[in-house]
Amino acid sequence: MPEDRAQLWESISWQPKDLQVGDRVGLLVNGHGEAWVVQNDRRVCKPPCRIPPDRPLYPLIDLLGNTTGISLVLGAQPPVTFHRALSGGYITLSSDGLVATHQDPTGQELKGVAFLSGPAPLFEEGAYFEVTVEEVCEGNPDGLTIGVTVQKPSLDDPEPATADDVPDSWSIGFDGQAKVEGEMIGVNWRPCDLKVGDRIGLFVDFQTQSTWVVENGECAAEIPGSNPPMDRPLYGFVDLLGNTTSISLVESAVPPGCSASMRLAGKTAFQTRGGGFLNTIMTMIVDATQRSGSVLSGFDRARTSELVELSADGLSAVHKDTDEEMKGVL
Repeated sequence: MPEDRAQLWESISWQPKDLQVGDRVGLLVNGHGEAWVVQNDRRVCKPPCRIPPDRPLYPLIDLLGNTTGISLVLGAQPPVTFHRALSGGYITLSSDGLVATHQDPTGQELKGVAFLSGPAPLFEEGAYFEVTVEEVCEGNPDGLTIGVTVQKPSLDDPEPATADDVPDSWSIGFDGQAKVEGEMIGVNWRPCDLKVGDRIGLFVDFQTQSTWVVENGECAAEIPGSNPPMDRPLYGFVDLLGNTTSISLVESAVPPGCSASMRLAGKTAFQTRGGGFLNTIMTMIVDATQRSGSVLSGFDRARTSELVELSADGLSAVHKDTDEEMKGVL
């Protein structure tokens, strides 16, 4: 590496040479100029740089090394976090939006509801999201409450004091109860006993048309009565109630018993040197709440390297030299 360029290079923890068949890769840039490499819906690396948040961003890809072919996924969405603007008055979020903490360590204060930044992730089996308990206290009869609503949260909505104030919602937890169609129904699950490290999820099962709270990978209790509609987006939320005072959102969580599940997303192809194809997302994902502009429609044929061949629709790209040639930027 030339000495005059050495200062431009820094080591990172992500190793793209190790990508495997089935991997999906994206780049996420938020409105503060922070960037993350996203692999299989999980943030795996934060590059040591800041990207100007007030200028247009033009994505590029280099078919370098082991990667010789990719396809672009139109409409790719970033992994969900907690929504900063819609978090309760007593909630503080980590800088990456993945950890929510109640400012009252005793669990006495309310206003601890935190919404996800988008609809709950979808799988072939149903909708599912999951959190890990990070901090707890003692002495309260209630605990973590988790649920979904069909009403997209808005800044114009009144701030809910607790989860049962969220309209058009299904939730479970409280002091051993579930909220269904505005009524509180007793269930055989007590979140006041949760411990640090417990993983709690909500699973809307499309196949059995049932809704479950999942504890450490096992269905712990079913929400009785009616179920959320299967044909509408479901917006997840949690309530840091009682003895649960801090949680983190689990990236890449999948429904119980479905470790091989993949989130429903566009299909892509990704070829590697040595044969085989990988499914991948290769796109610039920009925080939609901070930036607006053109929508990606394909690779730019006029700005594609002479050694890269594009498909007729401009969505797939293959490096024509399978040896060690470079010039794979597009």
